[in-house]
Amino acid sequence: MQTAVYGAGGVCRIVSLTFRLTVVPWAAERAVTAGHVPDGFAAYDRWAGALYVVHMLTAYVGSAVLGMAVLASDALPTWLGWAGVVWGLVFAAGFVATRFAGPFNPPFWAHLYTGTVGLVRLLG
Repeated sequence: MQTAVYGAGGVCRIVSLTFRLTVVPWAAERAVTAGHVPDGFAAYDRWAGALYVVHMLTAYVGSAVLGMAVLASDALPTWLGWAGVVWGLVFAAGFVATRFAGPFNPPFWAHLYTGTVGLVRLLG
């Protein structure tokens, strides 16, 4: 389940990032040359922003689910499982509470727990 949640969010992030790297510069260039933002750009920009929100929430929820999986197995320490559950739920709630901005917004935070699990697994 964690893989499906995390994977679906990853697809949303890729689409959102692709939009930001291609359409946004194009719209900025059009705004400079034509004097106005292209029609429909605002709606597509909100759509890309919504995809980013989905990505962040699925990554945080995926961290909590991964933490539960760690708790259910004997392969990793119990503290790591509880850290994932708490991390994912607190950061998801914080992301929503700050209206998808603020300290919970950088994607780095959404992937720190999964990276930590990988590191502990490699070292253990």
